[in-house]
Amino acid sequence: MSTTFLLQDTFTVSKIDPDGKAFQRVSRFVAKSERLDIETVCDFNSDLFKPKEAQKLEIVLTLTIDDYGNIDANPQYNPRLKSKLLDEYDYVMFGKVFKIKQPTEETKEKTEVYISYGGLLMSLAGQGNALQSIELDSPIYLLIRKAK
Repeated sequence: MSTTFLLQDTFTVSKIDPDGKAFQRVSRFVAKSERLDIETVCDFNSDLFKPKEAQKLEIVLTLTIDDYGNIDANPQYNPRLKSKLLDEYDYVMFGKVFKIKQPTEETKEKTEVYISYGGLLMSLAGQGNALQSIELDSPIYLLIRKAK
């Protein structure tokens, strides 16, 4: 398998639904990465995936789940798609990068990336080059599993 990941790190969940639960089947977790110093806030289907506070999760962002790393010229999620990569993860979403906020010299803020997975949102914030490979309007897969 030769898939290239845009982001791969272990995140520790600090909060579940920090502002309360807004929708019946949707929850939100807040987590921080161990290696890359990235903070994420991520919505998820709480019927399908049930992370807990203090749990460690491996989170991956990739442009493709093709077993050979091929990127589809007309990317869209196909629920019948077979992939060894999908079998290795507990929870997978397909979406699109809709906003990237770059830091300026004056503010020294973190780079912020916003992704929509069909209405479920994810934000990532970090300094340095960790998020630089993610491009605006890119179709993107989120893969999550319990860290080993």
